[in-house]
Amino acid sequence: MDISLPINSEIKSLKLNFYRPDEIRKISVKHIINPEMFDILGNPVLGGLYDPILGPFDKKDLCASCSLSYEACPGHFGHIELPVPVINTLIFDYLFKLLNGTCFYCLHLKLSKQEVMKTVCRLKLLNAGFLIESLELDNFHQLKEIVHEETEENSSNHKDLETVESYIARMIEFTQTTIDSKPIDKDGHKISMINHERRNVIKNLYTRITKKKCENCKAPSRTLRKDGFLKIFKRNLNPKEKILVQKGNYVEPDLFKTNNKKKGEKDLDIVPEDDTNLDSDSEGTANDSPLDSDSEMVKEKISAKNVVSLNKEKWEYLTPIHLKKIMATLSVNESQILSLLFGSDNDLRKKSYITDFFFIDVLPIPPSKFRPANVLNGEIMENPQNLFLSTILNTCVSLREAVRKNDIASKQYGGNYSEFEQLVFYMIQLQQQVNNMIDSTKNTSKAQGAAENTPGIRQLLEKKEGLFRKNMMGKRVNFAARSVISPDPNLEPSEVGVPPVFAKKLTFPEPVTFHNVENLRRAVINGNDIWPGASSVMHEDGSITNLDKLGYESRVALANQLLTPQTGRVSGSLLGNVYEAADLHRSKKVLRHLRNGDMVILNRQPTLHKPSMMAHKVRVLPGERTIRMHYVNCKTYNADFDGDEMNMHFPQSVAAVSEANEIAKTDFQYLAPTSGSPLRGLIQDSVDAGVMLTSRNTLLTRELYYQLMYWAIKPENQPQLPQGKLITLPPTIFKPKPMWTGKQAISTLIANLTYGMSQPNIRSKTKVQAKFWGKGGLEEGEVYILNGELLTGIVDSSQFGSSEYGLVHAIYELYGAGTASKLLGMLSRLFVCYLQHVGFSCSIDDLRLTSDGEHDRKNIIKSGADFGKEVVTAFTGLEEFSKKSTPDVFQREYVKRMEEVIRSNEKMARLDGAMKGKMNGLTSKIIDSVLPNNLIKTFPNNRMMLMTISGAKGSQVNFSQISCCLGQQELEGRRVPLMVSGKSLPSFAPFDKSARAGGYISQRFLTGIKPQEFYFHCMAGREGLIDTAVKTANSGYLQRCIIKHLEGLTVNYDYTVRAPDGCILQFLYGEDALDVTKQKYINKFSFAAANYKALRDRFKPHLVAEFIDEEAARSHNKKVAKKSHKYDPTLSFLSPSRYLGSVSEKFINSLNEYIADNSDNLIAQTSKELKKKGKNSKKGKEDESDSANLKVSKRSPAMATSACTSDTFRSLAYLYYMNSLVDPGEAVGLLAAQSVGEPSTQMTLNTFHLAGFGAKNVTLGIPRLREIIMTASPKPSTPSMTITLAPHVSANQTLSLSKYLSRLSISDVIDEIEVREKLTSKSHSSSSTRYRLFKITLKLFPLSEILTEHNVDRKAIEDAIESKFARNISAQLSKILKRGTKNLDGADDEDIVIGAPIKITDKSFGGNDEDDDEGALESYNKSEIKKTQKDFDDEGEDGGADAEKSKSRKSENAYYADDENQDTSELMDIQKSLDDMLDSDSEEHKESVQEVEPEILTAEDRKSRLMNSNPFIHDYSFNDGVNAKTGIESGASCVITYRLPSKTQKLLMINYAQDSAKKSVIREIPRVNLCYVGEDSSIKLENGKKVPCKTINTEGSNLVGLWERLVLPIVSNSKTVSNEDFAIINKIYTNDIYAILKTYGVEAARAAIQNEISSVFGVYHIEVDHRHLGLLADYMTFDGGYKPFSRIGIESNVSPLAKMSFETTTHFLREASVYADYDTLESPSARIVVGRPIQSGTGSFDVISQLV
Repeated sequence: MDISLPINSEIKSLKLNFYRPDEIRKISVKHIINPEMFDILGNPVLGGLYDPILGPFDKKDLCASCSLSYEACPGHFGHIELPVPVINTLIFDYLFKLLNGTCFYCLHLKLSKQEVMKTVCRLKLLNAGFLIESLELDNFHQLKEIVHEETEENSSNHKDLETVESYIARMIEFTQTTIDSKPIDKDGHKISMINHERRNVIKNLYTRITKKKCENCKAPSRTLRKDGFLKIFKRNLNPKEKILVQKGNYVEPDLFKTNNKKKGEKDLDIVPEDDTNLDSDSEGTANDSPLDSDSEMVKEKISAKNVVSLNKEKWEYLTPIHLKKIMATLSVNESQILSLLFGSDNDLRKKSYITDFFFIDVLPIPPSKFRPANVLNGEIMENPQNLFLSTILNTCVSLREAVRKNDIASKQYGGNYSEFEQLVFYMIQLQQQVNNMIDSTKNTSKAQGAAENTPGIRQLLEKKEGLFRKNMMGKRVNFAARSVISPDPNLEPSEVGVPPVFAKKLTFPEPVTFHNVENLRRAVINGNDIWPGASSVMHEDGSITNLDKLGYESRVALANQLLTPQTGRVSGSLLGNVYEAADLHRSKKVLRHLRNGDMVILNRQPTLHKPSMMAHKVRVLPGERTIRMHYVNCKTYNADFDGDEMNMHFPQSVAAVSEANEIAKTDFQYLAPTSGSPLRGLIQDSVDAGVMLTSRNTLLTRELYYQLMYWAIKPENQPQLPQGKLITLPPTIFKPKPMWTGKQAISTLIANLTYGMSQPNIRSKTKVQAKFWGKGGLEEGEVYILNGELLTGIVDSSQFGSSEYGLVHAIYELYGAGTASKLLGMLSRLFVCYLQHVGFSCSIDDLRLTSDGEHDRKNIIKSGADFGKEVVTAFTGLEEFSKKSTPDVFQREYVKRMEEVIRSNEKMARLDGAMKGKMNGLTSKIIDSVLPNNLIKTFPNNRMMLMTISGAKGSQVNFSQISCCLGQQELEGRRVPLMVSGKSLPSFAPFDKSARAGGYISQRFLTGIKPQEFYFHCMAGREGLIDTAVKTANSGYLQRCIIKHLEGLTVNYDYTVRAPDGCILQFLYGEDALDVTKQKYINKFSFAAANYKALRDRFKPHLVAEFIDEEAARSHNKKVAKKSHKYDPTLSFLSPSRYLGSVSEKFINSLNEYIADNSDNLIAQTSKELKKKGKNSKKGKEDESDSANLKVSKRSPAMATSACTSDTFRSLAYLYYMNSLVDPGEAVGLLAAQSVGEPSTQMTLNTFHLAGFGAKNVTLGIPRLREIIMTASPKPSTPSMTITLAPHVSANQTLSLSKYLSRLSISDVIDEIEVREKLTSKSHSSSSTRYRLFKITLKLFPLSEILTEHNVDRKAIEDAIESKFARNISAQLSKILKRGTKNLDGADDEDIVIGAPIKITDKSFGGNDEDDDEGALESYNKSEIKKTQKDFDDEGEDGGADAEKSKSRKSENAYYADDENQDTSELMDIQKSLDDMLDSDSEEHKESVQEVEPEILTAEDRKSRLMNSNPFIHDYSFNDGVNAKTGIESGASCVITYRLPSKTQKLLMINYAQDSAKKSVIREIPRVNLCYVGEDSSIKLENGKKVPCKTINTEGSNLVGLWERLVLPIVSNSKTVSNEDFAIINKIYTNDIYAILKTYGVEAARAAIQNEISSVFGVYHIEVDHRHLGLLADYMTFDGGYKPFSRIGIESNVSPLAKMSFETTTHFLREASVYADYDTLESPSARIVVGRPIQSGTGSFDVISQLV
């Protein structure tokens, strides 16, 4: 293909549909009937699958159809005529749904006419693009018409329903009026919102048509079922249904119109299921002359056959012939709705019906070239696809023979099967074989000797290796090369070194003109063997002359004729290509070699982000064999030189070369799209040389200075220098000999680089801290460049590495990408040359410590020897016990408790956290005492420290592991795990208390580590390798999911972000229309003011003044500043590209604040401004190029300029903003996807981390990203909430409130459970019956301690035991005994009140020193507590949590004070305040307050109530544990005795008691298990002041429950307060995004998504710009929901090809084909499939040139 030749036709849209039988016959060239493929000589058989008319079988043959060769023949289809239709297995489900909704008596849909018409009208409106009107129509109902009024005695009106005809007419009129109101857009429904609604309408239709009775004829429905994808059965009528059918005189119509049926007799194409399950694989014989009316004969035989035994069978088999007839009749009866659904119409003349596509009558056969047979040693190996086709042909032959001959079945099966049964058998066999061909997973039996099923059509399309993704989405390319990469610091950063072998193979088709003819003639003469040469010459007619075959004289002759027009032009074919535009002005083209200066695109896989493909300028390096590249590009490609390979692509058109040079060039990829930070920079040795060169003690001689400058600058290649002369600086020292400092070398580079331009002024921090240079070098911590001269500071990685706001970054911002690239190249050559003169090496002395350092290190390690024992002893609570007991007793108790710890993952995690915290402190202490002061060699003479501090290589961690200690080894964030024996390794004792046994290594690499420590270290290293391998696949799939959804999002010319279907996701990209890579310096106003002249020269305001409006935006900004509530933001309606000053509110506020403060005096003030401030003005010197009328105030004399006034600086800032706007056409969706996907590869797979002591785990990393983005999970794995407390809340109050909000169960207040079992004797029973008595003793902690710790009293505990604990055990006993209990809820519910008093006391709160005992009791609504035994049996794991209670706010938390003397009026006041807060009905709550009024119960009353309500409870008692004589309180106890029959099976009652204790809740917020004190935070008050405050974190999420718990009142003496006084309700936050969506709305959910993703990256210190995260969040929520980045989320995409290219290709393909969907080819994936350029970037517009 000649890419330079324009094509005058292209694919505009693509519609997907099923081929009709007549269409297949038209494209077919042969009816295939012979199952034999080859004769005995191996030649293709006529009429077989390799018939020569389908295409040449051998490469030497010619096609019998087109007479072309094997390579040239496109191939020709054949077809197989199936004797009977078969169901298309891909759409079997659609057919079954439709059949289920069809009435078998009237053959209409079971839905009523009005509902069908409503669906029809809705689909018409949606197809025309009327979404709102469609939703309005959905609310249409039959109206009531008033007929007459009744008499005065009966004032009610008599109403009749609107008639069905009138209702239908009203809907039709509304639909037609709406559609006629505006021109119909044929693509109106190709919008994601409308497409989503259309899918819902169709989905609801399938749901509603499945009814038990037809709404049209009122006949009962027939039950259907399917046997896989093979058969459909209809159930016989049961006696009741038969009575209804006879009573209604319902008769199934005779679809075949046979006359031998009696009234009411069923259709005769039905056979019993049992008679059809035949699995024989018999094959028929070949038949060369098929019967033309096979299908009709089969129909006649089936319809004439009467099966007498039908009434004896339950299910009946429906043949495809009958199904097709039913669907055809339905198509006629319901043509309107089916036509809208499936996009086709009935053609009664051709006997073609809408539903015919469900069946296959004619099977197409692909051409022979797509089913090639392999020939091995003369033996032909069949293509696997032929197995399906040959078996189908055999079955067709057998079926035809069975129709013709009546005795086939008797001969083959010995007379066991009738002729009719044999026909049905072959029909099912044919269906199965067609199913296998389409989808091999439907094959119930594998091929003999085959490991896997032969792939069907579906398998050939799907997955990564399928035709769709591998061949249609993936395009193979020519003119590409691949090789190993090698470093070359002598190249420019934008260059690539290419081996000559590549340069000779890669060619470019360069047209011959008068300007390049001489170069091209030399190339042609050189030929293909001499570089630079050419491989061939393309003539005007497209013919190519290969220079390899020409001698020297012939090449010279051809070179001389390059400008000579070709005579007798011969077209490629007789008529030429009708799709090619005629061009009579074409010239010859020379396919010349790749040469210096050409642009190539380099790519390293995986291509995770845009800079992974960059354009480089070629430099051919003779003698090289690898691709050579500069170090600067390593981070961009994420490449190193340890064997990495890269791909090189050579663009083949001038337009592609231009885009590569102006857009994709390496210079323009300096900043990363992820965060806008620099991506390219010098590394390793260059950083070391930079620090050494710019140190104060570095002086250069004249020879060295000149040598370095010439080598670095190469003045002959710098066009800005005067006549190629080098600009040098005067020496710093003149006597005794001239000497230059290293800083002057940097200044010289800047002077030569910016010659003829305004000099830069830069201030930035260095990587090497000032303290390392001693007291005399404190100013070395800041780089200060004034007018292009480096005054102070060390030039390290912070200045020329991949660091923001450094030297190179500032040069990039001031002078552009090309200048910054030149600077990197100069610095690279300078540092390499300097190292060649001074050298750099490390010695072992760099790692050694002084004697004092060694002594300190050993002492610190010795002091921490017992840390492990201390932590373990404290954690197990044995500190006091260890002091009193003997070592043996202590060891036994310690082992006992550690065995409990090792069985609990949570406790083990807490122990690991405590141990790691203690030992990490020891490690830090060692490092701080040794480094850097106790090293033998100090900085900067210590080369190892020089590397780590400057950022050249490594970090202090590496240094400390070599010289100090390795520290704690971690596996998945935990210490080394223990085995079952309690050992971490066999060499340690069980439950060893030492830190070393848990993986702490106090040794170092310098002196060696022990074998056990080496093993631990290897474990940690192995985890890193596995983690890297696993996370690559997970992060790659995550990125692919995001890219496939966001690939079509682009910025339009109005700066909106739109999807390919036109949906607006953002009205302004990123809410400020700024490009991520252009806005990094936009808020650095000091930098802009200091470099005012350089920026003014860059932006050239005098050239853009005539194209922009300077007044409109400025005047509106003033109005907004005065009355922001009245006026809209300027950016919302004035385009930022045309109106200077149309900027974001945040930017203009920051700008105004900077100008007003002018803290650095860089903005000159005029006399008017000085008079306003009441200051005296002084005249300053004016620059030559500046205005002479400005009076300037006192300013910094170094950087300031008098031209930079407040007005001019404001204009410059506005112009800066305008130049930072995002480019229209930018594929921001892809950038956002890459910016999230690429950093995810840097995250480890550590799923959890501890959020604090005693806290649960929090999901992190890729699992959390998948949870947020891919699954959009409504139930996150670790939900949590953060409650921000008021500033006045103390730490004690915070702790009390966290306990109050936590879930409290009976198990939390129990110290021990004891169960005793006893078998009673007959004498002790009145009925002489023996029983089993289970005495359960709950030993509680002292009640006073429980009240202090958990704020619950005795009554609350007894209520929980009675209502929850006892009931739970009784429910479990009922299940075991398989019998119900009598009235477990027999007690009056108002007597059972569960609650807990809360104490939140502090002297600073409420002004009362006494404790405020506030009570809060949780009431049970009477109607909700009434349950049957079934309710108890069905109770879930939550046990005490009342599910119904959480659904109703009115009864969930009705609180009242726990004060017996409190009167009813005070309770009413409390209840009224609760009603006001919860917006509930106060009357209902008044009644509930009266119901829940507490009643004082005696012990006997409670005991009798329990025994009466529960037949299992024999006795009950509760002891508060207070000694009546001494008054000493011990632990309380509760004894419940259960009585069961003696024959009851053996029960482990202790297990039931423990489970019930955990499930029995005393107090809880549903779905919130634990609350704990979080990290301190701060809030901003109304006056703008920040104040500290406490926070509470929860494990679990329930916003509504938390609201209600926090706003409930607490009564304290005469003052009523609420928990809302403690917590700030507006500051509650949860990581449960779905809960936020349902509670706060979609905007809050959008912000939560953005915040959660940012938090995930923040843990790993990864910065992703908020514009990318905002775009992701907008996409997920723009339709009002929470859309996942998965195959479910892409369902609403309007492009079928885009969906097919993602996942489940066949699923989306069949859906689009069934509904006759089409693709407008707007999405990038769809355009790639059809070979069209995508509509983003430079493809988002067309360039039109004038022809004259």
